[in-house]
Amino acid sequence: MPERQSYRRAVLIVVTCSLVTVGCDASGGGPDGNGLGRGQALVVTTDYQTGSYATVDMEDRGVVADIEVIHPDAVCRYDPITATMYMISRLGADAVEVLDPENGWRVTYEYSVGPGSNPQDLAVVSVERAYVLRYGDARLAVVHPLTGAWLGEVDLSDWADSDGVPEAAWAVVHADWVYVAIQRLTGFLPSEYSSVLVLDAASGEVEREVRLTGTNPFARMRYSPALDRIVVSEAGRFGELDGGLELIDPADHSLSGFVLREQDLGGDIVDAVIVDDTKGYAVLAVTQPGHGRITSVIRFDPGTGEKTGVLAEADGFDYSFLELSPDASQLWITDRTRTAPGVRIFDTGDDTEITSVPISTGLPPFMICFVDKD
Repeated sequence: MPERQSYRRAVLIVVTCSLVTVGCDASGGGPDGNGLGRGQALVVTTDYQTGSYATVDMEDRGVVADIEVIHPDAVCRYDPITATMYMISRLGADAVEVLDPENGWRVTYEYSVGPGSNPQDLAVVSVERAYVLRYGDARLAVVHPLTGAWLGEVDLSDWADSDGVPEAAWAVVHADWVYVAIQRLTGFLPSEYSSVLVLDAASGEVEREVRLTGTNPFARMRYSPALDRIVVSEAGRFGELDGGLELIDPADHSLSGFVLREQDLGGDIVDAVIVDDTKGYAVLAVTQPGHGRITSVIRFDPGTGEKTGVLAEADGFDYSFLELSPDASQLWITDRTRTAPGVRIFDTGDDTEITSVPISTGLPPFMICFVDKD
């Protein structure tokens, strides 16, 4: 099995769903019927054979598990423009699902984005326009986000590697731009370089290519309000200390170079979030010859690139995804430990664990989504 595919199935690329804002009861509805979803996190769950999702109340940690069966390889995306949660179901489903918080977070609409297209992420830029990134096609699909009505395509074949597709993996919408991570993989292995393409949100025109310092932007890209930067984590080839984390300045799309290096950390950077200019967290996967990989959640200083602490360690691919609560006061971790999988929560002020035991979500947790700040 190719290296990328093997690792992906072991940690099943983080599914990012969302916290929707408003006090909810177990059915997903609020007592006054307004602002449904406040105080909940949406957690994508999977055992790689079956997929589902759960909600976790941020106050009392109450869980509604196994809400609906979904594709076992899916990611979530909350969009503040349409105030909607989406599920992107990947190869084999090739579809986008629309979730309704007023109906117990059920899937209320689904649309195809092309057979075999293997969608990876959704970037909503207006109530009527969204871009769907597809692994199996060199073109981004342009659709109406709520109905899937086809609006066109954006051809990215000029940025493809030798297999003819660029492997568009993750997107971030910020200001008037859509930042698209181009992995450029052949046989699931990175080619000579990877990029981030900067698209005009309104037209889809590619305005700039930012060639990354490393290859394989594996983790979800995020915008960091604290730094006013786009955060890009590059894993390179798994098992080789060739990647790192760097930042894109949205003012001029300039690249920082590595602010965190795998070479210094001793492992692959699987995911990373940044709290402020002195604190960030990352999932680190360390290869042990003959013993597979172990994963840990580390604290680091984005200013110095130093590892400053370890929050959790596990044997195997047990940690896959991190997410900060909307106010950045909590770090949520998907813990897929075989004996006791669940969501773990840490206080970002002093790094103490808030949860005494992992919060069970039915199937093991894969990804977490919160509603953006107002």
